[in-house]
Amino acid sequence: MTTLLEQIVRMPFDNPGPRPRADVPCAGCRRCCTNNSIVMLLEQEGDVLAAYEHEIVDLPGAGRGPILKRKPNGDCIYLGAHGCTIHDRAPAVCKVFDCRDAYLNFLSYPRADRRRMIRDGMIDPEIFERGRALIGEAAP
Repeated sequence: MTTLLEQIVRMPFDNPGPRPRADVPCAGCRRCCTNNSIVMLLEQEGDVLAAYEHEIVDLPGAGRGPILKRKPNGDCIYLGAHGCTIHDRAPAVCKVFDCRDAYLNFLSYPRADRRRMIRDGMIDPEIFERGRALIGEAAP
């Protein structure tokens, strides 16, 4: 039986293929680039590992894989004072991530699982709060 974290990590592997770049009204929000968010590098989606500072880690349900390095405070290594310093060549995951979709996907899990994901640090609740706010929904 796969764990919830394994299911989340497997999503880009189980559903490969090009995706349109997300059009998110970030308005200066950088939440998905902070607080130890993991950005997987996906060679099958066109990411060239040599183009990024990365490390190889254990990814539950997906074996070992590359992720962007993070600063000591947990921020993405490429997050600068004015936002992403590699926006024009951002990894595939960054290009398609939309906190609104993440929020809606999060709601598909039972409440107990959602609470556990937040408690265990698998999910940053501030990312989902931002997605919910952009959608304009009240808290579930």
